[in-house]
Amino acid sequence: MTSQEYTAQYAKKLKELYPQMQVTIDDDLALTIKVGDSYESKHWLDNSFAEYKAAPESFEAIVARYGKAALPRGSKAIDLSQVVPVVKDADWIRETNAGMKASSGCEMVDYVKEDICDGLMILYAQDGGDTITYLHADDLKRAALSLEALHSLALKNLQRMLKNIERHDSDGVYYYTAGGTYEASLILFPWMWTKENFGLDDDVVFAVPTRDVLFATSSKNLRGMERIRAAIAKIYADKPNYRLTKDLFAIVNGKIRRYEVTPIQAPDPTALAVTPAAGSPAAPPSGKAGQ
Repeated sequence: MTSQEYTAQYAKKLKELYPQMQVTIDDDLALTIKVGDSYESKHWLDNSFAEYKAAPESFEAIVARYGKAALPRGSKAIDLSQVVPVVKDADWIRETNAGMKASSGCEMVDYVKEDICDGLMILYAQDGGDTITYLHADDLKRAALSLEALHSLALKNLQRMLKNIERHDSDGVYYYTAGGTYEASLILFPWMWTKENFGLDDDVVFAVPTRDVLFATSSKNLRGMERIRAAIAKIYADKPNYRLTKDLFAIVNGKIRRYEVTPIQAPDPTALAVTPAAGSPAAPPSGKAGQ
């Protein structure tokens, strides 16, 4: 089966095995699972698909095992050590609630969220490995945490989970790798954009076209911004999973805002055909995490 066929068959089997689940296909290898009116979870199929390809005869057992892990935790408290901040585009909640209502008639979910700026926001989620469960307002009440305390805790958790953050340089345009899931969330670390870590006196302009892509350059590097825009266009032409936004954003006086720049000329079609620069880590300076 292709990944698209696997996603469809997985969703069908999941509903057979767990009829209490309302299952919506969001994208290739990505589902939303809802149980009742108060539980909703994102369900990624990358790992289960890899297992299936290694042992196709175990398809039903694989779905049963991963599906069981996606069942609601009931009134059990969230595992605060696994809560992370997830960067989303500002329309995600509206589109997700509209999709769930259209497919199953469910009412809107009250997610725990923070606005970053026009176009971006933070959701908070419990990372269960193959399943990510977004926190609802009731979860925050049960945890007896303020939103500020949750934000600080989630950043510390994410820093601990990301074992290998790397920055790669392509003639003044940088891209980051951190495991393939939380690259966009790197923008939330204050130490990311300090002169000591990023190495520039100018404001930083960045883009997060998908959850696993982060580009950055100097606000004075107009050619670099054109190359980033060209790379974003190419990424979206390939219809990627986990899309966020095509927009550029700037770090100005420590704050994130939407950035606008007038293109100077047609971009190089080979823009950002980058190769990692040796020895260019982007890990925080010692003692800087979470500042």
